[in-house]
Order: sequence, then C-alpha cells, then structure tokens
Amino acid sequence: MVGENTELECETNRRCQERLAYQKSQRIAPLRGNSLPNPGDFFKVCCNDLTSKGFSFFVKNPPDFDKLVVALESPENTIYVNAEVRHHRKVLYFPSSGRVETLDGYALCGEHLQSMESPETYEPGIPMTLVGCCFTWRFE
Repeated sequence: MVGENTELECETNRRCQERLAYQKSQRIAPLRGNSLPNPGDFFKVCCNDLTSKGFSFFVKNPPDFDKLVVALESPENTIYVNAEVRHHRKVLYFPSSGRVETLDGYALCGEHLQSMESPETYEPGIPMTLVGCCFTWRFE
C-alpha cells in the first residue's frame, strides 16, 4: 500500500451524488495514529452503497475509529482508499432484500425483529449500525 496518494474531495453535503446500491463484502481496517494498518488488521464488512466520493457499510456496534482504509476488491485488482467516518446510526437491516430501516423503535418477535412500518412484509431483520464514510485519498 505504499505509493503516492491522490487527494479526493470530501463534500460536506452527503447527498450531492447519486448513491448506487453496493451490497458486497469488502475489507476495512481502522487507522490508529500515523501507522498504516497491517494485513491482519483488515476485517470484512457488508457494504450498503457506493459513490465516487464515499461508501457506507454495516457493523454490529458503532465504530471506535474515525479514519480507516478500505480495500475495494475486484477480480482484476484491489484499490486501497483512505476514508473518514462522517456519521453512523442504528438501523434494522434485512439481508435477504437489502432493505434498511431507521431503528427508532422496534418490536421483538421471538429471535427476529419485525419492521414497524410494514409488518405485513415480515422478514428477519438484524439490528446493525450503518456507517457512512467519505473517501479522502487513494493509494496509487
């Protein structure tokens, strides 16, 4: 991951660009201090959406870091990009459909959570933290 970096602009307006659904697993590693993460520091997360300016992903608990490196993997290569956490919130994630609902209040039904908005379309949901990040620069 050594090389020149290309500065990326991080907008304060999170909604300025169309978000594309991106429900794939990618690897991330927290940045702590000035040292780059080791290969063993990376762990997989399920992504939610992706733009050229940033991405969002799901984790069980709110992140304990503000900066991270994401390894965007494709069959051809891996691109390493630094990112900053811009926000996070508790959500109800439905993995089979990719649907995400704000977790303002929820009903516990056995081992599953049921959507308060549309209980007639019940499917198992998982309480998660949705983390939104802005890309800051890319390793070249």
